Amino acid sequence: MQRPSEQTVSDHFGRRVAECREERGLTQQQLAEELGAAVKWVQEVEGGRQNVTLSSITRIANTVGVEVRVLFDPPRSARRKPGRPKKA
Repeated sequence: MQRPSEQTVSDHFGRRVAECREERGLTQQQLAEELGAAVKWVQEVEGGRQNVTLSSITRIANTVGVEVRVLFDPPRSARRKPGRPKKA
């Protein structure tokens, strides 16, 4: 079995954070506010560009209402959604 690269783990973790956030019906802004973090930080986490601490991982899991291990499950979607969502 091939071991994943650090970037793959970061990408998958970020996608799972986004999926769990969306399942809870939160925007990135709302998640950032609940975490006491900047929106840019949440965007970087979800984009796999932020190396998060164990403390941050625990706070994210608690905020989106999942166990920490769930954030390390493989992402449900094969690809990341590009860009901003379309306006209604």
